Amino acid sequence: PPFIAPTAREIAINIVKWRETLKFPANIKVSSNAINLIQRLLCSPQYRYGYKQIKSHPFFEGIDFDNILEMEPPLIPRLES
Repeated sequence: PPFIAPTAREIAINIVKWRETLKFPANIKVSSNAINLIQRLLCSPQYRYGYKQIKSHPFFEGIDFDNILEMEPPLIPRLES
């Protein structure tokens, strides 16, 4: 998680102070497209992506948003109870 901390209070503080706390470790196992998208959603409003920019971002390449409700999900959880 981008704002991980030991307590809920510290997480809330990290979110409020995102400019100082949002860091991506060098050994992170997340694609550069995912990092770029996160940075474009967690930024100042004048730089933040809107709906169309999010839909066209390379992270979502191959997703047919116009027919997403008809698509089979990549993972269907198996419920046991």
